[in-house]
Amino acid sequence: MGFSTRKAARKIVLDFAEMFFVKSGTAMKSSVKLLFVTCCLCALGQVSSSFASNIDLRGLPDNFDQQTFGQPNTTFYAQSVIADATFMNSAILQLNALNGDIQFNFLITGGRADGGGGLGFAPDLSNILFNSGQLTAVNGHGLTDFMITPNLTVVPGARLFLVVESLSYPSSGSGAVEATAFQGTDHYPPGEFVYINTVPGDTYATVNMRPWSHRFDFNQDLAFEANFVPEPATTALLAVGVGGLLLTGLRRRARR
Repeated sequence: MGFSTRKAARKIVLDFAEMFFVKSGTAMKSSVKLLFVTCCLCALGQVSSSFASNIDLRGLPDNFDQQTFGQPNTTFYAQSVIADATFMNSAILQLNALNGDIQFNFLITGGRADGGGGLGFAPDLSNILFNSGQLTAVNGHGLTDFMITPNLTVVPGARLFLVVESLSYPSSGSGAVEATAFQGTDHYPPGEFVYINTVPGDTYATVNMRPWSHRFDFNQDLAFEANFVPEPATTALLAVGVGGLLLTGLRRRARR
């Protein structure tokens, strides 16, 4: 929003406020005050939402079940995503249990440099920012959304990874994670689908020392959703600032 646009918007709000608070010459009814406050909050919500970001690759026409995720081999699937705001409030991945129930964790991690190709990064399992704890994809229930609400403060522009892992559950079943088309349209160029096959005895530490397999060259991502918004404290400060500007403007006009 340019300076002239901001100036014009501020004038409109002040004129509106003056009409109710100053020119009426009488005490405002509670219902009118409520109307004014509601209008201001709606305007504030529009400003806040303009800084929010929703990335959603679910339900695309060529999405398919990417197999095989789970025990005994490919126990990590992950998707890289770039933070677009300061607060990550939710994320979704889609799983389909095809051979028994899949027990897994849904993690959010930082990234580390990786020699496996693609965009050159893999999940950093020494920097786990969120861990859902055990989740279960039930055999026969079909494709299922698994949503987490990490409410995580992040740095805009940081590379994060949405990770599903069944390494922690050796008796887990196997199945698929929904993904975009292999060698199709790249619907999310900043990120990619990565995975790694583990062996008996692997731990987070040993997995973290090896390169992952990358699908960037095949334009493939996991079918994920991620929501980034301004941090609630920032929005609250913005509301205080807007309120302060309104009061200052009204006082100046009242003196004229």
